[in-house]
Amino acid sequence: MLAMHAFVALIASLITGPGLGPVPDPSDTVCAEREVYVGNLEKGKMLQVPFGSERVGIYRRTDIEVRRLTSNQVSQVNGRVPGWWPRDKMPLSSELLHLSPLRSELPDLFVFWIPSPVYGCYVIHAPLGSELATSIARGWAGGFFDPCEGTGYDYSGRPTPAALNIETPEELESLPLFLPPYRIDKNATTIILECT
Repeated sequence: MLAMHAFVALIASLITGPGLGPVPDPSDTVCAEREVYVGNLEKGKMLQVPFGSERVGIYRRTDIEVRRLTSNQVSQVNGRVPGWWPRDKMPLSSELLHLSPLRSELPDLFVFWIPSPVYGCYVIHAPLGSELATSIARGWAGGFFDPCEGTGYDYSGRPTPAALNIETPEELESLPLFLPPYRIDKNATTIILECT
């Protein structure tokens, strides 16, 4: 099992390059509101946006991904936030948004903190059918992957049973990807990341 995680981490580093390490010390950068234009973000693609001392992911779901997320029973997520999470630099959205089926303001846009809630490594996009997704778990529908911890997340940021790392402590295995506070302009073309 450990060899498989090392292999997946190697593939991930080749695909994404640097930035897979632990969360940097957030005390050196203050969070400030940021506008991100998403009008030309294609379905199935992801942006990584610097926000404060960290990065936020903005992913445009495909119609199939939205249908899959809304038609399946969604797992309950662990609402606890790990003690290391720097809420002052990486604030969290409302609890209602965290618990909704799509965990987003709009069905097709998923906005999330890129650092994993378990050890803080940056998650990477592993699309359905990609070599990376196939190497993670047979039959996994794709999503996001934590190469340090070995957990896969669906396109709503929930940990997926098909790609859960059996070595993860039980109290951490149901932690979802956390969501930053944001709002969307009236034309649904700009996301405003907030620091509240």
